[in-house]
Amino acid sequence: MSTLHEKAKARCHLLARKVVAVIKDNLGTAFFEYDASLVRDGCFFAAVLLAKESGSMEEVEACLQAMHEMRWVFSKSDERTSTVRMMWHSRMQQMQATSMGPVASGSLAKAAASVTGTGDALGFNMRPL
Repeated sequence: MSTLHEKAKARCHLLARKVVAVIKDNLGTAFFEYDASLVRDGCFFAAVLLAKESGSMEEVEACLQAMHEMRWVFSKSDERTSTVRMMWHSRMQQMQATSMGPVASGSLAKAAASVTGTGDALGFNMRPL
């Protein structure tokens, strides 16, 4: 049973990275202008999965940027964005606590600051948690 779970999890991570590739190709275009629930939920799910487990700062930022570009009418965009930032920040704190040496800790702190809103790597205003 655990092998089946691991295969499913690996497939989810692979698909999340494919979603990020589509997101990166369409940032700055009209693709995200409309409140399409499938696109919105796909961006959010990819962001959550990558922020919690295996994503890079660049991947999480791409998802956040896409979510920022959407014109969300009936969704809880602020809550969803805050959720992703909180998950990323938590992961960075866990990695920082388990990493050895101040150099690794410093680079992880910078990565966490960028996505959580205390840094602004993409150039849009991200509010702190």
